[in-house]
Formats: sequence, C-alpha cells, structure tokens
Amino acid sequence: MNNRYWAFESIRNPSCRKCRLYRTAQVVCLVGVGPRNAKGMVIGEAPGYREEELRKPFAGKSGKLLDRVLLDVGLNRKDVFVTNVVCCRPPNNRTPEPDEISACNEYLMKQIEAVGPKYILALGTPAVQTLTGKKAIKISKVQDSVLPGPNGSQVVTSYHPAYILRKPVY
Repeated sequence: MNNRYWAFESIRNPSCRKCRLYRTAQVVCLVGVGPRNAKGMVIGEAPGYREEELRKPFAGKSGKLLDRVLLDVGLNRKDVFVTNVVCCRPPNNRTPEPDEISACNEYLMKQIEAVGPKYILALGTPAVQTLTGKKAIKISKVQDSVLPGPNGSQVVTSYHPAYILRKPVY
C-alpha cells in the first residue's frame, strides 16, 4: 500500500463486530484513502458493491461523479481524503441505520483526527447528521451550507452523488 495511506489502514479493524453489517459485508471495516494531511475531506454514507470490490471508497459511478465535481471546483481527488460514515456495506445498498452509524463513529473520528482537515464535504443526510451531531437535520434543508464540524473543521453540505445519479435534474 502507498505510504501516504499507511496511517489509515492501521485504523481499520477487520475483526469488528460492533454492528450486524459485518455479517453481510465482503470487506469488514473499509476505511478511507487519501493524503495524510489533506486540507479537505469527503465523507459519504457507506461503501457500495464496487467500493468493496476495489477496497476503496467512492470507486463506482458515484465516485466518477465525485471526481468530475471535484475537478470542476479545482480539486484533484488525489489531494483530498475520502471515506464514509459507515465502514461496511449495508445490504442492498440501503441507508445505514443509526446504530450502525454509531458503531462506526470511532473509526470515522480517528480518520478525521489523523487527517486534521480544515474542510469536510458531507455527502448526504447520514454524513451531515454525524458530523454536526444534529440528528434531526436533513440534507434537503441544509444543502450548500457551511456548519461547524469536529476538531474545528467546517462542514460543507451536499447531496450524495448516488442521489444525484438516481434523481438527475435537467
């Protein structure tokens, strides 16, 4: 594995049994990838089929859309850290349940602490709720907002690329 990712693999716990997702996941506790001291971090919901297969967050169609959007705003994916709120793929790519999110929170916070990003792009309601600590918040109400996040970071909110792919606006 590339040296710039070593610290994050050390956070991974392939023996994790904190929630039921380990029973159906092909890869247990898939953590993020990116530079160790990235100024920006992208956090989605959970790994999908392609992410499990490649052992890399945002490796499928959502990842391709994310890459295009990052380039549109002058960022290269290689310069940001990318991860998910939940480390194991939920069955049928369903939205992670609150207890599953809670079970993975330790791994997410360790990644945030290790990277120390100034900005976090939170993709979707689960990411926004987890990063702000506000369980009643919905992405539809805070889209494109900047909110205070963990460790002094600023959380920029947006819809998840998978949502955009399912419900494109023309």
